[in-house]
Amino acid sequence: MELKRKIGLLAGISPMSSCLQFAAEMEGQEYKPEEVRFFDPTKDLFQVGTEAGLSLRHWNGPNMTYIGLRVNEGLGHIIPPSISRHGEDGGYVIRGSIYYKAGYDGEYTKVLRAGDAFMVPACAPHAVIFGWDNNEETVLVASTADKATEYGEEGQLPIGFSSKATAGEINAMVVTPECRAMKSTPPVTWTAVDMPRLGSEERSVQTVLSRAVSPLCF
Repeated sequence: MELKRKIGLLAGISPMSSCLQFAAEMEGQEYKPEEVRFFDPTKDLFQVGTEAGLSLRHWNGPNMTYIGLRVNEGLGHIIPPSISRHGEDGGYVIRGSIYYKAGYDGEYTKVLRAGDAFMVPACAPHAVIFGWDNNEETVLVASTADKATEYGEEGQLPIGFSSKATAGEINAMVVTPECRAMKSTPPVTWTAVDMPRLGSEERSVQTVLSRAVSPLCF
């Protein structure tokens, strides 16, 4: 609480005004009993495709979505990355490593390893390569600032993610309608072809994109 008070003061917001603002936002809203849930986001994931080695699952809260995602050992470097644009989210790496590229000019790049976290503003272009260090098994979890309605109901694969979905069908869903409709956004000056490859797994990304496996759409 003391930290929040100091942050508020630095931002020019008094504790009283922030409390009054919160009270005003809540005024008139009806109480709805909500369930407190506990789960392991690394277990009971659904496999996406028969070759991709990608598994995921999502859990919906009243106003947010939580996502668990795993890529099998030896397969992270062959899953074609796709540039995603959706609502604000953040997450952290539980096991393994990822190469993260983001921004309209691809200006943000970072290798994240177990314990590292990320936050992405709404509609910011981003793409990921899993198992960056040694093509190892990689697991991460993420949560969205708002409920990710594009993922559909929980307890099943998100809409568009299936063992039978084509790359084109999945690519069509990695940019939400809200981000497509956003005005005055700068052009995205990079593509998945610009994503690097390392070591013995180095290969043409264009060749990888032509493979009949589902691309990564996280």
